[in-house]
Amino acid sequence: MKIKSHAVDDLLSLSQQLSEFERQYGMSSAVFFEKYSRGEMGDAMPFIKWAGRYQLYLDLKIKIEKSLERVIAA
Repeated sequence: MKIKSHAVDDLLSLSQQLSEFERQYGMSSAVFFEKYSRGEMGDAMPFIKWAGRYQLYLDLKIKIEKSLERVIAA
């Protein structure tokens, strides 16, 4: 299976967006998401956007990793 380049481009774009949130709020996306999931961050729009982008990032990263595993196994 071939990894589509747009998926990698999307992952890089999401990574850059997450880095901006991390710089702005002084914490990693992983730490933020843990706190957000426990309800400790509130529901301000920037936090909703950050959480959504982080979930997209994780989902896309998993899809790319699975595609790479299939390529390596072939």
